[in-house]
Amino acid sequence: MRRRRLVLFAAGVMVTHVAGQRFQPVALGQEEVVVQQNAELQETDYKIAAENCTITWTMYSSELNRGGISQHSDCALSLAGQAPLIAKLLRKVPKTGEAGQVHTFFWGRLYPYGNPGTPDPTMAMRLALAAKRSPQWDSARGRPRSGKANGWVDVNGCVRTLGNDAAIYIELQRVFAEARLELRLSSVEKVLIFRAGEMPFFEALQKSGVRASDLLPFDCLTWFSVRPMGKDQP
Repeated sequence: MRRRRLVLFAAGVMVTHVAGQRFQPVALGQEEVVVQQNAELQETDYKIAAENCTITWTMYSSELNRGGISQHSDCALSLAGQAPLIAKLLRKVPKTGEAGQVHTFFWGRLYPYGNPGTPDPTMAMRLALAAKRSPQWDSARGRPRSGKANGWVDVNGCVRTLGNDAAIYIELQRVFAEARLELRLSSVEKVLIFRAGEMPFFEALQKSGVRASDLLPFDCLTWFSVRPMGKDQP
């Protein structure tokens, strides 16, 4: 019996799965990466567990998804607290070989709204603040001030630009840079735009000048491109 269901997105290399075995957590700093291969699904899981945090990377070797990694996590740590665990996972996965060169990293939602527990709000807060401070975003109307794709206002493109310009993922960027890899936000989908006063972390935003009535993006499905440092974009 398969222990996960697959959802494939050729454009974004996204695969989600039902969580399988939970590993016994250990103290921070003593974690080890556990590797599990599934020849039938042509994928390999890399799992690491610490107190209040389990992170799984799934790497694909099928023709459609080769070079893609997706993350699934159940973690109460801040993004900065997760960084050492992510660094261990990155050191473990092959950068080249049978699975091909890693080129896409699927993070998932920035802030899984409605999930049990308290997801880390770091990137979600940074995105909302970036939109508030940017002349590209209309906080009164909750949309970009300009820019269209196929005749429609390009919310996804604007949010991608805001995320990159504000480096909302700086902790991840540093981890990949240590491995001589460049990480960049390449695609977003399903952007959530709320009034700031309805966001769980509004008090923190308010201290930075955000008003309760401001309509701001704070969550989206997120893909990153991965490439060796110094390599020109195709």
